Amino acid sequence: MNKDKETTIGEDCANSIAELSGRQALYVLYVLAEKNTTFATAIMEETKKVLFRPIQIEKVADSVCATLNGIPVEDCWDASGKQRDGYHDITEVAYEMLHDALQEFVAEVEKYHRVGRCDLEVAYLQGFILGLYKFDMHPTTDFYDYIQDDVLSFADELKDDWEKLHPELLNEKKALYAFFEKSCPKWKFLMQE
Repeated sequence: MNKDKETTIGEDCANSIAELSGRQALYVLYVLAEKNTTFATAIMEETKKVLFRPIQIEKVADSVCATLNGIPVEDCWDASGKQRDGYHDITEVAYEMLHDALQEFVAEVEKYHRVGRCDLEVAYLQGFILGLYKFDMHPTTDFYDYIQDDVLSFADELKDDWEKLHPELLNEKKALYAFFEKSCPKWKFLMQE
């Protein structure tokens, strides 16, 4: 096979792959994995590299904090008060907005739990709660005025939920408490069972 033909095939393949939807790409991967164990192994190795990268706790924390600081208080004001479908209390609207904004982070913690990677689950949880702490200490949005108690409650719920899922992981629990004591010193409630 000549070099020009190889280049064309490679470019055609890359162009075709770029046109696949996410669902179509998954289907192709499943078919390749079923047909060839070498492909299956390669797909699994690449998947692990993508899914199980080391967690950068500060990066997660900064992302959580930026997400919350990025919620415009005006959105809360616009969605509260008298609306077509009735009256919406501003604190309830703010609470819902907080939970909606944090769902992507909750999903990541749950993902690491589902795949049995407690080490990554703990590291991500540390970053998540540190981000909530940073937001609580230095909010840059007036939205904070409506959710300040909810931020603390959310952090406490995250910790409690993790402890309920992992009652047997005493060393990890000690490490988590030590992290909170060092990184979130003003949130003493995190160090309590």
